[in-house]
Amino acid sequence: MNQLVIGTEVIPYEERKSVRAKRIIITVFVDKVRVSVPRGATSKKVKEFVNANKQRILEHWLNLQEKQEARTHHSEVPSDIPMQGSIPYLEGTVSYQTYIQKRTHIGLEFSEHSLDIYLPESSSSEKRSHLIREVLIYWYKNEARKVFQAKLAHYAASMGVRYGQVRIKEQKTKWGSCSGKGNINLNWQIIRAPEKVTDYVIIHELAHLKYMNHSPDFWKVVAQEMPEYKVWKKWLREHGRELVF
Repeated sequence: MNQLVIGTEVIPYEERKSVRAKRIIITVFVDKVRVSVPRGATSKKVKEFVNANKQRILEHWLNLQEKQEARTHHSEVPSDIPMQGSIPYLEGTVSYQTYIQKRTHIGLEFSEHSLDIYLPESSSSEKRSHLIREVLIYWYKNEARKVFQAKLAHYAASMGVRYGQVRIKEQKTKWGSCSGKGNINLNWQIIRAPEKVTDYVIIHELAHLKYMNHSPDFWKVVAQEMPEYKVWKKWLREHGRELVF
């Protein structure tokens, strides 16, 4: 088996030709990474695709390693998550499908609008719902980090401010915060809201880099960047509970 080197990680790597695959698919397992290659795909195209997704591969790989270790020390608590369905994501939804296979570890395949989750046949039906929820939250957090970082950079430049560290958190009622040192915390669950809500929360926190309060001057800064901010502020107040996963 070949090896894929990403930073300091050396990950077992294999390519498989697939007559059924219509696109290049990356599957991350806890013990290896597999790339399914459709007919006609050149080695150059496969290499470019893998290189473009190296960071995502590494994030999935490290997370699966961590979860595999954690499961040996903690009991599972079932939650009511179906084997297939769709989940809200910004302006639309992402569908997911769960497959039970003869394997020892969890696997995840990702494409633009869908997720394929692979669970071990040995996992009990009581545990599967919990495992699906874990994988979906993991995917959400990774997507949220990418989206938030891009939006923070965009709006910070537009508003003429600089921020420090960015942390992705999970809270039930707090959607974001900004510290006196300029560090910003964002709740990943706002990725489940309309995209303008995400924009509003990020603009709100960046505005605190100018005013660490909610004075009229603070709201003027928010309004300069998002004149219709009251619409999304109201949406979040009325629908925020629906975002809790």
